[in-house]
Amino acid sequence: MSLTLCFLSTSVFADEQTRNVSSFNTINTQSACKIIVEVGKAQSITLKGDTQFIEKFSTVVAGNELVISDKNKRLKITDADQIIITVPELKNSISKVRDQRNSTISIATILN
Repeated sequence: MSLTLCFLSTSVFADEQTRNVSSFNTINTQSACKIIVEVGKAQSITLKGDTQFIEKFSTVVAGNELVISDKNKRLKITDADQIIITVPELKNSISKVRDQRNSTISIATILN
């Protein structure tokens, strides 16, 4: 008699999406999430994490303000889910960060 065992794993695979938006000088986050602002590269927005996280987050520029919002307010966000915003210069590119939902925001300068 032969017995074969199969183990199933329910791993969550991380995904990544880069989004193009027009220039902005204010960040307004309307959802609790991890945001990393990197200074010293060309402007870009990259979402990393679970596919559902990436699909459910909106990143739009209204006027000069980048608005980050969750289309599904009940979305469970993990530590791996993050939004990375890169800007050439902090002084001229970002003048204000408005956090309306207790986001974790970190700012790093990238040295060439």
